Amino acid sequence: MDQNEKNVHEIKMSSRAALRISGVEDVIGFDDNTVALSTCMGILTIEGSALHISKLDVSAGNIELNGKIDTLYYSEPSAGRHGLFKRAQR
Repeated sequence: MDQNEKNVHEIKMSSRAALRISGVEDVIGFDDNTVALSTCMGILTIEGSALHISKLDVSAGNIELNGKIDTLYYSEPSAGRHGLFKRAQR
């Protein structure tokens, strides 16, 4: 995969129960209710319940999640990644 393909950010959601995301650079943190990702378009936070990472390929920039998806939102990177994930869990 060349660098331009890795910078393509796409999200595909099926029935609020499954997500496929490309353009993922890193998984910042996750638990059953929140998944925080660093993407080529900023920090993406997914909130819901019974969230589970079913596939992860950071070298290709792809992730697949399932569970009950309630919210997706973007934010800009902050100085400390750990602090961002703590804020996202509130």
